[in-house]
Amino acid sequence: MSTIDLIVLGMIKEKEQSAYELQKNVEYRNISKWVKVSTPSIYKKVIQLEEKGYIKGNLSREGNMPEKSIYHITEKGDKYFLELMKKISSQMVNVCLDFNAVIINIGMLSENESKEIIGDIETEIKKYKN
Repeated sequence: MSTIDLIVLGMIKEKEQSAYELQKNVEYRNISKWVKVSTPSIYKKVIQLEEKGYIKGNLSREGNMPEKSIYHITEKGDKYFLELMKKISSQMVNVCLDFNAVIINIGMLSENESKEIIGDIETEIKKYKN
Protein backbone atom coordinates (compact mmCIF):
# COMPACT_ATOMS: atom_id res chain seq x y z
CA MET A 1 0.00 0.00 0.00
CA SER A 2 1.25 3.41 -0.83
CA THR A 3 0.70 6.93 0.36
CA ILE A 4 1.22 8.06 -3.24
CA ASP A 5 -1.70 5.80 -4.22
CA LEU A 6 -3.80 7.58 -1.59
CA ILE A 7 -2.81 11.03 -2.86
CA VAL A 8 -3.54 10.20 -6.51
CA LEU A 9 -6.80 8.38 -5.75
CA GLY A 10 -7.94 11.24 -3.52
CA MET A 11 -7.34 13.82 -6.21
CA ILE A 12 -9.18 11.72 -8.81
CA LYS A 13 -12.00 11.01 -6.36
CA GLU A 14 -12.32 14.75 -5.78
CA LYS A 15 -12.36 15.55 -9.52
CA GLU A 16 -11.97 13.46 -12.66
CA GLN A 17 -8.77 14.57 -14.36
CA SER A 18 -5.92 13.67 -16.69
CA ALA A 19 -2.47 12.56 -15.56
CA TYR A 20 -1.16 15.99 -16.60
CA GLU A 21 -3.77 17.72 -14.41
CA LEU A 22 -2.83 15.41 -11.52
CA GLN A 23 0.80 16.38 -11.90
CA LYS A 24 -0.13 20.08 -11.95
CA ASN A 25 -2.28 19.61 -8.83
CA VAL A 26 0.65 17.94 -7.05
CA GLU A 27 2.71 21.04 -7.86
CA TYR A 28 -0.10 23.45 -6.90
CA ARG A 29 -0.69 21.76 -3.54
CA ASN A 30 3.06 21.68 -2.85
CA ILE A 31 2.88 17.93 -2.25
CA SER A 32 6.41 17.60 -3.58
CA LYS A 33 7.60 19.50 -0.49
CA TRP A 34 6.57 16.64 1.80
CA VAL A 35 6.96 13.65 -0.48
CA LYS A 36 9.45 12.93 -3.23
CA VAL A 37 7.26 12.74 -6.29
CA SER A 38 8.23 13.56 -9.86
CA THR A 39 6.23 14.09 -13.02
CA PRO A 40 7.20 10.67 -14.42
CA SER A 41 6.22 9.01 -11.12
CA ILE A 42 2.70 10.51 -11.32
CA TYR A 43 2.25 9.15 -14.84
CA LYS A 44 3.65 5.77 -13.77
CA LYS A 45 1.32 5.65 -10.75
CA VAL A 46 -1.71 6.45 -12.93
CA ILE A 47 -0.81 3.54 -15.22
CA GLN A 48 -0.37 1.19 -12.24
CA LEU A 49 -3.66 2.22 -10.65
CA GLU A 50 -5.48 1.77 -13.96
CA GLU A 51 -3.90 -1.67 -14.51
CA LYS A 52 -5.13 -2.72 -11.05
CA GLY A 53 -8.64 -1.49 -11.85
CA TYR A 54 -8.69 1.32 -9.25
CA ILE A 55 -9.15 4.05 -11.84
CA LYS A 56 -10.37 4.08 -15.43
CA GLY A 57 -9.50 6.50 -18.18
CA ASN A 58 -11.84 7.67 -20.90
CA LEU A 59 -10.43 9.37 -23.98
CA SER A 60 -11.43 13.00 -24.39
CA ARG A 61 -10.64 15.68 -26.92
CA GLU A 62 -11.11 19.42 -26.56
CA GLY A 63 -11.10 21.37 -29.79
CA ASN A 64 -7.95 20.78 -31.83
CA MET A 65 -6.02 19.44 -28.84
CA PRO A 66 -4.73 15.84 -28.91
CA GLU A 67 -6.80 13.16 -27.18
CA LYS A 68 -6.13 12.63 -23.50
CA SER A 69 -7.41 10.20 -20.90
CA ILE A 70 -9.58 11.62 -18.15
CA TYR A 71 -9.50 9.32 -15.12
CA HIS A 72 -12.25 8.51 -12.67
CA ILE A 73 -12.16 6.26 -9.62
CA THR A 74 -13.85 2.87 -9.90
CA GLU A 75 -15.83 1.02 -7.24
CA LYS A 76 -12.74 -1.12 -6.64
CA GLY A 77 -10.71 2.11 -6.35
CA ASP A 78 -13.18 3.52 -3.80
CA LYS A 79 -12.73 0.41 -1.67
CA TYR A 80 -8.93 0.62 -1.95
CA PHE A 81 -9.05 4.35 -1.11
CA LEU A 82 -11.03 3.65 2.09
CA GLU A 83 -8.69 0.74 2.93
CA LEU A 84 -5.67 3.05 2.61
CA MET A 85 -7.34 5.76 4.70
CA LYS A 86 -8.09 3.25 7.48
CA LYS A 87 -4.69 1.54 7.34
CA ILE A 88 -2.64 4.72 7.37
CA SER A 89 -4.73 6.42 10.06
CA SER A 90 -4.59 3.40 12.38
CA GLN A 91 -0.81 3.15 12.54
CA MET A 92 1.86 5.39 13.94
CA VAL A 93 1.42 8.60 12.00
CA ASN A 94 4.34 9.92 9.99
CA VAL A 95 3.47 13.59 10.30
CA CYS A 96 5.41 14.66 7.23
CA LEU A 97 3.64 12.37 4.78
CA ASP A 98 1.06 9.82 5.87
CA PHE A 99 -0.87 12.15 8.17
CA ASN A 100 -1.09 14.84 5.50
CA ALA A 101 -2.23 12.30 2.89
CA VAL A 102 -5.06 11.22 5.18
CA ILE A 103 -6.05 14.77 6.16
CA ILE A 104 -6.20 16.13 2.60
CA ASN A 105 -8.51 13.25 1.67
CA ILE A 106 -10.78 13.15 4.74
CA GLY A 107 -13.45 15.17 2.92
CA MET A 108 -13.84 12.36 0.37
CA LEU A 109 -15.34 10.05 3.03
CA SER A 110 -18.80 9.82 4.50
CA GLU A 111 -19.35 11.43 7.90
CA ASN A 112 -19.22 8.05 9.66
CA GLU A 113 -16.07 6.98 7.81
CA SER A 114 -14.43 10.34 8.63
CA LYS A 115 -15.27 9.93 12.33
CA GLU A 116 -13.75 6.44 12.32
CA ILE A 117 -10.55 7.71 10.69
CA ILE A 118 -10.29 10.64 13.13
CA GLY A 119 -10.82 8.21 16.00
CA ASP A 120 -7.95 6.07 14.70
CA ILE A 121 -5.71 9.13 14.54
CA GLU A 122 -6.64 10.13 18.09
CA THR A 123 -5.86 6.60 19.31
CA GLU A 124 -2.43 6.69 17.68
CA ILE A 125 -1.67 10.14 19.09
CA LYS A 126 -2.56 8.90 22.59
CA LYS A 127 -0.28 5.86 22.12
CA TYR A 128 2.52 8.16 20.96
CA LYS A 129 1.95 10.52 23.89
CA ASN A 130 2.19 7.64 26.39
